[in-house]
Amino acid sequence: MPGVSTPRSGAGDANVGTGSSTASVVQVEQGAWEARAEAANWAAEELRECSRVVGQVLLTNYFGRGCAEGDSVFEALKAALNGTGGWKTDLALQIAAADTLAKASTGAAKALSESDSAASSSLERAGTIAT
Repeated sequence: MPGVSTPRSGAGDANVGTGSSTASVVQVEQGAWEARAEAANWAAEELRECSRVVGQVLLTNYFGRGCAEGDSVFEALKAALNGTGGWKTDLALQIAAADTLAKASTGAAKALSESDSAASSSLERAGTIAT
């Protein structure tokens, strides 16, 4: 997990403990999880916009109505984009995955922060670390 370390362990990101003056034995880089959530939300929104824009392309046959090749190319494009297992289906799955990642990252940030606070409080009450 990013940002998780114990004093003098050398583990984790940029928050390695330096000894008993460390405010918390278990340190969590909550910002890293929040950044993951933000990036996943951004990705989902970008993918939604991409889907919307491509949907506009399919409103009109730009290849030529009444033209055998134009009609067949347009139908093939619609099938590739909207058909079962098509591009928009894959895009919808990616959007759902990004939304799920955003929610999970937000939940992880909160859970790790709460766990960090609880562990620190418990250790402080036990006199294990200096306050």
